[in-house]
Amino acid sequence: VPIGVAVAGHGGSSVTDWQPGEHMYEWLLTRIGQLGAMGCRAVLWHQGESDTEMPPGQYSAELTTIIESSKRDAGWELPWMVAKTSYINPATPSIERMRNEFDAIWHSGAALPGPDTDTLTGDNRDGNGEGIHFSPKGLKAHGRLWADSIAAWLGKP
Repeated sequence: VPIGVAVAGHGGSSVTDWQPGEHMYEWLLTRIGQLGAMGCRAVLWHQGESDTEMPPGQYSAELTTIIESSKRDAGWELPWMVAKTSYINPATPSIERMRNEFDAIWHSGAALPGPDTDTLTGDNRDGNGEGIHFSPKGLKAHGRLWADSIAAWLGKP
């Protein structure tokens, strides 16, 4: 079955930018609506690096609000799969407090577990491994991690 990915993201955004009533949230709902219930089968969320300084509990609360609101506003049970993403640079390859935020979202049942993208280090990152964004090699690895997470959700090997 062919699968398409419809991008709704915006680089450098905070989870706060995506709250109901904000421009990014409205864009997300527009994108979901463009695809409809038979076209938009899930939201794959990769965001969090901009929010690593939030107080404990704030990120998971804000993302849960987005998830619940999007399901209500879309009008159908829209699955969300959320990646674990807190990588900043080689000196800060993961932030435990932020990783706990993703665990809280997963364990609450608000979203399905997505890939742990903090594992993509070294030449999977731009700037010869010094950057936060993925290199071309890292983009391929990132895609594979998502494919593996989706396959696990669907019960496929």
